Amino acid sequence: MRLVWKKNRMPAVKSISEFTRNQSALIRELKNTQEPLYVTRNGSSSIVVMDA
Repeated sequence: MRLVWKKNRMPAVKSISEFTRNQSALIRELKNTQEPLYVTRNGSSSIVVMDA
């Protein structure tokens, strides 16, 4: 997986369990930042979530 850095910021990376526990807050953050969220499972990249 190739990560793209914008504006000298590190990409947002969360575990699948953290995403599951905090879905509402993370979705609000995605809408506000317009940045993708990289979700990991067992320490490896799994999916990328973006606001539509």
